[in-house]
Amino acid sequence: MIRSLNWKNAIFAGIIGTIFFDLFSLISPRDMWDIPEILGEWSGLGFVFGVLWHYCNGVLFAIVYSLLVPFLWGPHWFRAISYTTVITILFFWLLFLPLMGYGIAGQNESDSLAVISLLRHWVYGLALILVINRDFTLPGK
Repeated sequence: MIRSLNWKNAIFAGIIGTIFFDLFSLISPRDMWDIPEILGEWSGLGFVFGVLWHYCNGVLFAIVYSLLVPFLWGPHWFRAISYTTVITILFFWLLFLPLMGYGIAGQNESDSLAVISLLRHWVYGLALILVINRDFTLPGK
């Protein structure tokens, strides 16, 4: 089933999901909003650039999800959670963290980094469920 992309909802979901991600980061046991700072420092372009990069990533992943959701398996909530799990493993645990020197799944940084990062991304996935999935109906329903 091919459907047209609802750009407004995809962008909105990406921004809201990233806000959810950030709020969860601030109240999580490690109490840290570290991604923008890390991105800004790594790029050499500063904190503001890190914030923009972080939110652009959130929007990009929501756009990709919006395109893929008709082809994913399971109920709406499962599609978003499985998508964010795959994104976390492929892009965060296996690409971003090793590039930053933290090792695969952050093994060189802390024992809890992998779990906390997965929880953060699941919280981001709530916006995908609430915003993007409301536009999409399962075949036969």
